[in-house]
Amino acid sequence: MAFLTAFLYLGLASPAGRDFGVGQTILEDWKWYLDKTFAATGDMQQLDEATKEVGAKLNQPDHKVKVVLMIPNPGEHSNDFGDVDGDGVSESFNASVVGKEKALENRGKAVQWWLDQVRQRWQEGNYSNLELVGMYWLEEQISTSDTGPDLVKAVSGKVHDMNLKFFWIPHSLAYKSFMWKDVGFDAAALQPNYFFGGMDSDRLEDAANLAKQYGMSNEVEFDDRMLTDGAFRERYIEYLNSGAATGLMQKGFRAYYQGNNAVYNLGVSKDPSLRLMYDWLYQYLNGTYVINNSPAPEAEVFINGQTLNGDVVVPNTETIHITWKVKDDDGSGLTKVTALLDGEPYTSGTPIDLAGIPGKHQLVITVAAAKSKTTTYIIKAASTADTMKTHVKRFAGQNQFTTADAPRSLNNYAELMKRYEGTDAALFDKYLKGFNVKLDQLAADRIISDSAYAALKEEVYNLVGNLAEDKETTASSVEGSLERLAPKKRRGRILVDKMGEQLCQ
Repeated sequence: MAFLTAFLYLGLASPAGRDFGVGQTILEDWKWYLDKTFAATGDMQQLDEATKEVGAKLNQPDHKVKVVLMIPNPGEHSNDFGDVDGDGVSESFNASVVGKEKALENRGKAVQWWLDQVRQRWQEGNYSNLELVGMYWLEEQISTSDTGPDLVKAVSGKVHDMNLKFFWIPHSLAYKSFMWKDVGFDAAALQPNYFFGGMDSDRLEDAANLAKQYGMSNEVEFDDRMLTDGAFRERYIEYLNSGAATGLMQKGFRAYYQGNNAVYNLGVSKDPSLRLMYDWLYQYLNGTYVINNSPAPEAEVFINGQTLNGDVVVPNTETIHITWKVKDDDGSGLTKVTALLDGEPYTSGTPIDLAGIPGKHQLVITVAAAKSKTTTYIIKAASTADTMKTHVKRFAGQNQFTTADAPRSLNNYAELMKRYEGTDAALFDKYLKGFNVKLDQLAADRIISDSAYAALKEEVYNLVGNLAEDKETTASSVEGSLERLAPKKRRGRILVDKMGEQLCQ
């Protein structure tokens, strides 16, 4: 059985960057979209060929899919749209220029031109496996102008004269969405706009209540982020749960928004937890999806085989491997674990060499099923006099110094640092500065490689930052004499220049 059997095609922006939905586009843009859609190898031809392929695999050579095409918004402020009737005069939709009635007439004329073009090009395409069933009004609310409802009513009449249905998917706060039947739409689905973030989950409940109050349905919204981000995956499942709980899954005009290639990527995924999302969407389309509210699972996280129960300090001479396993995994294939290390995706077991990257590193683990749980850990790669010595020895062994005296001179400073580490901060600081000055001299004389220099310089920065942390600071003035802007305890890095002077950053 085929999955999706009806497709809505719409364009959001022209090559010139003008927006079809808010009414910025002109005749040139409309022609571009029609040419793109109906070209010999355009969107409709590609869909027709894909439908034939599906039909062959289903052993249904006459298999067809339904198609709905958009109607761009003829923007009411456009004053130079283009000549749609061949009289040599560019149409103006601006009531302040041509008057309210003429502006409305011109906008209707442009839409009629569009519909005539669609009908003509569709017939010329002779698509064997496609059925044009409707048109879609791209503007996502009824215009706030006096003629807004009148325009949509007029367009509705033109669409129905073609024996087509008229569809609409307004946004969650759309002006006058409640009057969708009054202006002639045959079916409407309300966008909850919850998936995209910044809202509480009760947004879905509110959207469902509004949809049922006005005889609409809710659109199910998702994009490719659900493949890699547990929070977006959870939102997707909440849409499915909401539709099943409110009854909107089982009845009414159902619409689905996918960003990028989300459905395809779910369908071909070898990850069982993602393929399950595809299967659930199929069940939802067929009204058989069952609400899944299983609690957020937990994962046990390990660093070099040791359980990570919270923040941890490790020598920055180590190579670390982070792994995890799901606690009480039910074997359903639903649970998925994702990790970010310093904001970048991390794959379990990937070795991370901490040389040259001392300091704090943030590990974020998200375990997602129907619900998700995110835990943040801080891994501090600690710098000490001993780590300095270890790195110097390592770089010497890798022939990253051009003389034997260079690593010995650095180690002399590191040995003196070690002598006073934890007992005399002033003397430790003195020899750290000496190490830094020597390091810069070696770099200036090209005695040390760039990579070794950079790694050891990071060690210096980190150790100076450790010395400054939680120390009292002063300022010559405070902006506006505001106490809240006065310096507190130092938590940033202090840089050390070539002369050993401390420079605040």
